[in-house]
Amino acid sequence: MGMLDLDFIRNNPDKVKQTVVAKGEKVNIDAILEVDARRRGIIQALDTLRHKRNEGSQTVAQLKSAGKDTSVLVKEMSEIGREIKDKEKVLAEAEKELNSLLLWVPNIPSADVPVGHDALANELVRSWGQKPSLNFTPLPHWELGKNLGILDFESAAKIAGTNFVIFRGWGAALERALINFMLDLHTQQHHYQEIAPPYLVKRSSMQNTGQLPKLDRDMYHLKEDDVFLIPTAEVPLISSGMKSYPIATYLNISSRLLLVSDTKQVLMAKIHEGWCVSTNLIKWNY
Repeated sequence: MGMLDLDFIRNNPDKVKQTVVAKGEKVNIDAILEVDARRRGIIQALDTLRHKRNEGSQTVAQLKSAGKDTSVLVKEMSEIGREIKDKEKVLAEAEKELNSLLLWVPNIPSADVPVGHDALANELVRSWGQKPSLNFTPLPHWELGKNLGILDFESAAKIAGTNFVIFRGWGAALERALINFMLDLHTQQHHYQEIAPPYLVKRSSMQNTGQLPKLDRDMYHLKEDDVFLIPTAEVPLISSGMKSYPIATYLNISSRLLLVSDTKQVLMAKIHEGWCVSTNLIKWNY
């Protein structure tokens, strides 16, 4: 199962190819269409053989009722049965190959999304307020937090390695207050329902939401149980079908840490003076 319906790919191959190029992916859409055509040919051949077998079975029954010899026809039906089994195996292999290819097909972006290779291609959609005019050079938040004693990178590195942070004192209180503020605001004033989903999900849930196989190296995986630590609440919500009504979801630190999994492949983060300053915040899904 891929992000895009197979019928859509069949009917819009050029559009899907444009998306592949725009997103910098390496997916051979022509190969998908070729495997799909081969699969449909096998299905058609199977339908023909099964129809022939059904007709032959009826003829055998009629001949037996009339007391006539059926040995030749029975042998022919047996050969058809073996041919059906062989083609069913070929069909299963083709479907497995097709499904594997479909998992790599990216979703179609909105038409108003600019195409670009980095943040420089982003377009300003709207802005509000006025930027303050300061008579001094402001410090970045990671330096301010360190100076105030509310962000502790050194201790976090001893516990979990580089690229992590500990919130201390007012820093921890601020994070907790923001969590409560967002929960209370949306559940009490905007009629959202708070959901605490499972943080570990099956492989199929990750595939159904487009996380796998593309992001396999960026996921925390328990091999024995073949379950994954979720990167966002969308994974369990969409997989469970709960996305049919508004939901405000709070994910704790175990899921948030997935935003950064490797210093060489940092997700949603930037390196500043040896520290990985990431958007390692509470994830909200609406």
